[in-house]
Amino acid sequence: MTTYSCAVFLLKNKSKKVVERAEELGITIKKNTKIIAFSFHSYDEIQLKEISDYLTKKHSDFNGLTPSEVYKERSIYLKKIKISGGFDHRHISRMLLGVRTFKKLIQPDTILAGLQMELIIMKGVKGYDCIQEITKNDRRVYAIKLGSSIQEDASFIKSNPHWNRETDAFYIGQTAKKREERYMQHMAGIMANRYVRKYGLKPFEKADSIERLVAELSGEGVSIKDDGLRHYQALYYERKLTLELIKLGYAAYSK
Repeated sequence: MTTYSCAVFLLKNKSKKVVERAEELGITIKKNTKIIAFSFHSYDEIQLKEISDYLTKKHSDFNGLTPSEVYKERSIYLKKIKISGGFDHRHISRMLLGVRTFKKLIQPDTILAGLQMELIIMKGVKGYDCIQEITKNDRRVYAIKLGSSIQEDASFIKSNPHWNRETDAFYIGQTAKKREERYMQHMAGIMANRYVRKYGLKPFEKADSIERLVAELSGEGVSIKDDGLRHYQALYYERKLTLELIKLGYAAYSK
């Protein structure tokens, strides 16, 4: 099961960027106030437990090590549990797990977690100021149809073990860019997925499948929102579209 949560970053109150950002938002940094920002991620239950175990490790667990050795050991630990995407132990003040103020942010779906995050940003937290705006609703989900040669790709087949290879295959993603612009990035190797770059149909008009798939799923009684989304909503519908396509017998892949 995937659980959605947020990391809480403690910022340096007096750094130039923090002060400038606070001024932009009209926030006065009080003398005893800590400045925080949120980073939204999704984790499975095992990762959440590993993160919690890591963050609750006491310094005494590393007795006899120099600071640089402690840093090295913790870096190895993070690589071992494969935590990435902004999870940086040098900057994180606390994780929501076990922290009462933020515990509500650990939710079973992205929209609930995202809404809770927005409420905390809007209402504030005693002793903290958040210099962060509510995320824009500028995200959209896209679907790229892949060519038939994807049938010979072992890693793709491994991620779609029940695919009969007689139906279409798709890569599902989400972006703040226009869909065609994101497609061109994939093809140019910019933040690209290998499946799209190697097997994506050309030109874009042949590959672009989002409208067709949303309409097809609607006919099956499944609602997919594909535009005008906040980041966490786009992540949710990206995953939902992928899973629903697999249920209908298609092959689908998303990160």
